[in-house]
Amino acid sequence: RYESGFTRDVPGSWVCVAFLTVAVKPEAYTWSTSCAEFEWAPRNWQLQGSNGGAVWDVLSNHKDDLSLSNKEPGECTWRCESARPYRMLRLYCTDVNAGLNHRLVFGNLEFFGTIHGSLLRHSSSLSD
Repeated sequence: RYESGFTRDVPGSWVCVAFLTVAVKPEAYTWSTSCAEFEWAPRNWQLQGSNGGAVWDVLSNHKDDLSLSNKEPGECTWRCESARPYRMLRLYCTDVNAGLNHRLVFGNLEFFGTIHGSLLRHSSSLSD
């Protein structure tokens, strides 16, 4: 769980959650907004997974998604497809939000899935 934050208003902005000692095979995630301002509602983003930070797999893609637009503040949960566990998950802004800027604003991010044991620093089985 990651609580309250926002990104800068730049194209391709993102927020990443890194799991230090485990990997997670995500099945769903919840995004809750932190404020009642309609202009901060997300519209276009991807949930991505990586194990090294160089290559990112798209796990969930949202284009003109209105799920959080009429909820002030709001919360939604989305299912995602993942064939393997990841050490890092990120929300990546692919286009503008409701306020026509590239800022990702959130109150909480929660990820749900299966935890895969301790990772060794030099493990090649989960590398990008």
